[in-house]
Amino acid sequence: MEKISTERLAGWGDEAARSIPIKKTVSGRRTAARLARAMDDITAKSRDEREPAWFADNEYLARRETDIAIRAFRAGGRLRRGPDGAAVVTLCARLAAAGPVTEERIEAFLTGARRAREMPENEAALLGAALRAALVEALAEPGVDGTRAAELFTSLRALADMDLTGALENSDPVDALLRRDKVYPAMDETSRALYRARIQRLAKKRKVTALEAASAAMEGGLHEYLFPQTKRTGAGYIAARLGIPAALAALVGFGAGSFWTAALTLLPLSELARVGLDAALLRLVRPRRLMRLALEDGLGPEGRTVCAVSALLTDDETGPRLARRLEEYRLANRDCGDQLLFVLLADLPDGEVYPPPA
Repeated sequence: MEKISTERLAGWGDEAARSIPIKKTVSGRRTAARLARAMDDITAKSRDEREPAWFADNEYLARRETDIAIRAFRAGGRLRRGPDGAAVVTLCARLAAAGPVTEERIEAFLTGARRAREMPENEAALLGAALRAALVEALAEPGVDGTRAAELFTSLRALADMDLTGALENSDPVDALLRRDKVYPAMDETSRALYRARIQRLAKKRKVTALEAASAAMEGGLHEYLFPQTKRTGAGYIAARLGIPAALAALVGFGAGSFWTAALTLLPLSELARVGLDAALLRLVRPRRLMRLALEDGLGPEGRTVCAVSALLTDDETGPRLARRLEEYRLANRDCGDQLLFVLLADLPDGEVYPPPA
């Protein structure tokens, strides 16, 4: 195939994305199994003296990158399926066929591809694995000559050192729109990914494009629109804490035919209900992640914070021990800069109480 220059890759990506028909979904585990079979073919080539020496010299590299991709696919869930397996792998195969894989070329290709067709957030997270899969499957194809094998192995080696976050965000039209917000650009990578995933869920629910959903969110106030605050009074928890033990105690009393039996079992049943409810809530209710700022230059003057640790100085060793602990906290948070301070709020224990003099 003719090599595509970097300047033409955006158009090539647009064409590639439009040409891949989507046919429901395929599991990440099936994609991983297919990749494992491709690696077996490369292993066979590395032992065949008729194949280029690149296979024998770089089999370890292909196996290492294959293992990384397999682990990612197994945890990746369902993926859009094209005519030849996962669509994201097919898309990456088009990029691999167009020439060497570099960060600049990946970003240019994705800019065109994502302009033509939206990429779900879970597939964007698997882009590195999909690129590895595309390169390994290209190496496993019959008839790969030494020049092509050298290019593919070089791309595979370069991919191991790439950070694809910038390419993914710079090529995403939804991310470009959200960056008009004042707070979103200052968030860390994980928080921005949560915002984009929320946009895609909202778009799927309302049957609109992700870009349209992002526009609506920007007009309605990005943070309040995507993560509306709900007032939780805890009335349901309190009702369960009171109602469950009361109902159980009533059943026990009814079975024993004694009011006093019900009254005496109410307290232990209340404690059992509390323990059971707390255990169930810990397992059933997912914690909400607080959005975080990247703070690449540390806290600014407007975010100056004092972290106070309260303690009692009970003996001569308490002070030095707490000072060492404060030093550990400071070192663990040194990226926050000089605007995060740690202090001890210490007191002495109460003295002995003596009876008043006669």
